Amino acid sequence: MAEWHDQLPDDLKENTSLADFKDVGGLAKSYIETKAKVGTMTTIPDGRSSEEAWNGLWNKLGRPESADRYEFELPEVQGHAYDEEYIEAFKASAHSLGLTTTQAQGIFNHQMSAIAEQGQEMEDDDVAEMEKATAELRTKWGLTYDAQTGAINRAVTNFFNEDDHAGLNALIASNSTLAEAFARIGGLISENSSGGGDMGDGRASGMTKEDAQAKINEIRGDKDHVFYKRSTPGHEEAVLEMAELYKVVHGTAAA
Repeated sequence: MAEWHDQLPDDLKENTSLADFKDVGGLAKSYIETKAKVGTMTTIPDGRSSEEAWNGLWNKLGRPESADRYEFELPEVQGHAYDEEYIEAFKASAHSLGLTTTQAQGIFNHQMSAIAEQGQEMEDDDVAEMEKATAELRTKWGLTYDAQTGAINRAVTNFFNEDDHAGLNALIASNSTLAEAFARIGGLISENSSGGGDMGDGRASGMTKEDAQAKINEIRGDKDHVFYKRSTPGHEEAVLEMAELYKVVHGTAAA
């Protein structure tokens, strides 16, 4: 019986790629396997390919079907609160770039690590500024340091809402010039609360506690008031007036 390849056209009989096939069955089996393999192969799109072609590739590589299918672990970053809109925007961007969940998580972790590092650097800078300001003031004030810091506390407590105290104290602690200004304001309150002379221009004289408190509330509620503008003429008088108003309300200028 003639060999099976004897039945091939002359131009195929000498084709070396057919030499390993001993019979038609082997050739048929190879053909079926090759066809199945080709069916699973993916064509790599190029710059001329459509968005649909690229989406097909990303999906085959493991990208979620839609942006809301990403499931992230949110690393804990001290002082950082996650914003839901930011998370959703990141997912949408990751999906448009064709990222798998693993890839997207890796990039997200990298971003959070950078934020944490930046936050630590800022915290270290703040601590350094506070230490520098404290050293400057201890040198300048010497034995009166505790008294001066007490004056700062009186100024902050009397003239600002409690919700503002923490942030303001942190700002003062890192700025020696600002600390000296608040110490002077607190010193004015202290002097007048101990009978150190008339305060302001006497505009609070004869006022009831209720009237004085109403005036305090009015000034505090007006952020354009000269009381809040250090460089504006009349600022010092406004500070003295506020101290006098507190004296009417509390019996002394400072609690």
